[in-house]
Amino acid sequence: MDYQPVVNGSSPTAHYVSGAIEVDGLVVPTRRRIHIRQEDRTPDLSWTPITLDLADVRIR
Repeated sequence: MDYQPVVNGSSPTAHYVSGAIEVDGLVVPTRRRIHIRQEDRTPDLSWTPITLDLADVRIR
C-alpha cells in the first residue's frame, strides 16, 4: 500500500503487514506497521510511528 495521508503531513508511507490468520476462509493480516518514507522513497525503519494489532477478528 502506498499513499500520502493528510494526517501525517502528506508524507509518503510504507506499510508492512504480517501475522496472517484465516477467518471464515479469508486471510487477514493481524499486524500492520507503518513507516514514513525518506526522500529516496525507502522506508525509515528506525522508528514506527503507527502500529496496528488486531485481535478477536470476526467476519460478518
